[in-house]
Amino acid sequence: MPSTETSPDKDEIAELAVDLTAEDDGEDMPRDPENEIRSLVAAYANAMRAQDAPAVVAFYDPALVRFDIAAPLVTTGRDALDEAGLAEWFAGWTGPFTFDTRDLTVNAAGNIGYCHALVRFTGTRQDADHALWARWTLGLRRRDSQWRITHEHCSAAIDPGTGAAQMTLD
Repeated sequence: MPSTETSPDKDEIAELAVDLTAEDDGEDMPRDPENEIRSLVAAYANAMRAQDAPAVVAFYDPALVRFDIAAPLVTTGRDALDEAGLAEWFAGWTGPFTFDTRDLTVNAAGNIGYCHALVRFTGTRQDADHALWARWTLGLRRRDSQWRITHEHCSAAIDPGTGAAQMTLD
């Protein structure tokens, strides 16, 4: 027997989507969540450039799910928040270290947001200069007036002919 219910129209779907993302945390909604996320990304980049592992880790939610450019394929929770490992990684760089974003795109509604950008790391490690570009996507959630990264995906494009990672913009 066919259903007598009608499908929701686009406006109803949009309202439902906003209702689902606008979890009430007892506070007024931010006036400009996209700008707040842009500010978070800028502060994160500054912490990376300063090689400040505690500051970098503070941007993440304890329930983080990370798909990183380095193995393993996925890390979650405390395993993904390895402050000591990040400090050790920073210590392996000598001289100036850069972390820059390009083409940052941010979308947010209520307490949920995501962004993506190209990121560039440069520096000297093991007496060799390194420069690589990667794709970076973040999922964020606002709780208690603070945006936290709940999902991070950092990856490199792969040349289908060779299987080699493409780490430049060429």
